[in-house]
Amino acid sequence: MGTLPKAVQLLEKGWTISPIMQEIYSYPYKKIVKREAQLAEIKHGERILSLGCGAIPFTAIFLREITGNPVTALDVDPVALEKAETLLKKRGLRNITLKLGNGASIDLSEYSVVVTALQVEPKKEILNNFFGTAPKGARLVMRAPRKIFYSSYEPVPVGYKPQGEVSQPMITFGKSLLYKGEKNNV
Repeated sequence: MGTLPKAVQLLEKGWTISPIMQEIYSYPYKKIVKREAQLAEIKHGERILSLGCGAIPFTAIFLREITGNPVTALDVDPVALEKAETLLKKRGLRNITLKLGNGASIDLSEYSVVVTALQVEPKKEILNNFFGTAPKGARLVMRAPRKIFYSSYEPVPVGYKPQGEVSQPMITFGKSLLYKGEKNNV
């Protein structure tokens, strides 16, 4: 992980005590998550996994809000998960389950939709895990960094053909890619 994502992690952990900073930080993501939910065609009742939730799990929060479905939020950082749990309790948010784990090794068979944060890695192993364990028809949305940020955020590996994409107005990533669990997209 590059310097920029590490700095963002530290800021995010500090901002968990400030509702104003949480709102400012997460504001642009509501539209992004809405576009991703539309891209993945999330339907009522589907099981959703948010990979790389961080201390402010705004992707999971917005997925829950937009779809009405329960969301599991996964992260490799136990401190971030503790802070996320406190934040969810303070906000009275339910139906978001937090788990410690890695997207490259978690069994994805119970999820119909997986949405990854930009900083999640190793992307190739996450894609391989998705194609190996996700059920047929499952969808994975992966945020693709802009080339200028490849030194900070791992690029999406070449050779994996997305079935769709949506443009995103972010400085660090310009699109979200859609992959479908059809067993072999490589």
